[in-house]
Amino acid sequence: MDWSSIGSFLNHGVHHVLEGWDHLLFAAALVLALSSFWEVFKVIGVFTVAHSITVTWTALRGAPVLPPSIVEPVIAGSIVVVALENMLRRDAHLTARRLGVAFVFGLVHGMGLGGALLENLKDLPAGAAGWAI
Repeated sequence: MDWSSIGSFLNHGVHHVLEGWDHLLFAAALVLALSSFWEVFKVIGVFTVAHSITVTWTALRGAPVLPPSIVEPVIAGSIVVVALENMLRRDAHLTARRLGVAFVFGLVHGMGLGGALLENLKDLPAGAAGWAI
C-alpha cells in the first residue's frame, strides 16, 4: 500500500462526510436539540463509532451488509425520525434514547459508505483493505 493510495482513501472519506448531504442533515438533526458541547461531542462520537463498525465490517467482509435498496431509504428515514423527535421532545438534554438512535442509525449510515468503499477496494490486493479503512 503506497501513500498515494492512502491519500486517495482519506480524500474519499472526507468527501463522503462533507458532500454527503444525508450525513450532514442527520448530524444537524442530531445536534440541533442539544444544549452543550459535551452532549454534541458524545452523540457525534456514538454515531461515528457505529458508522465505523459497519464500514469496517462491510469492507473486510467484501460484501454489503444489506442491499442499497434497503439502506438508502432507511438513511433518508433516519433524518425524518430525528427531525420529528426534535419537534416532539420537550427537553433539550441528551438522553440514552438519543444516543441509541445515533448508534443504530450510525450503523445504517456506515453501510452506505461501506458499499461505496467496496467499489474502490476491488482492485486492491487482499491485505490492503485494512489500510484503506
